Amino acid sequence: MSYLSAPKWDKTIDKRTVPDTDHYAKPLNKELVNGRCVITVTKATYRDGEFTGNFLLSKTEKLPLGNEGKQRVRIECCWYGHRLQKGHPKFLVDLTTAKVEQNFNGEVITNVGRVSH
Repeated sequence: MSYLSAPKWDKTIDKRTVPDTDHYAKPLNKELVNGRCVITVTKATYRDGEFTGNFLLSKTEKLPLGNEGKQRVRIECCWYGHRLQKGHPKFLVDLTTAKVEQNFNGEVITNVGRVSH
């Protein structure tokens, strides 16, 4: 599921199935991409979850990102299968360990959350 085709997160309707934060959120879905701009992160955080892996950079993110300290970076990734009402999620990324690849071919994480019980 691409980020832009995902349903928009409406907190008034989705509050039972989509929490504001989740310390236990993990990658749920991946897909193959070709020739896309990707950031590989280690222990990036978003809504109290911690994530490691390859993520699509938002096309609105300005490059280069730099390489010092932690910074919020716009990512094309769903939260519990939903996109934000406006814009893209901003993951907190340690730029000293992150790697940006502009013509990445491979698997990226497209959705984070928790598997329903």
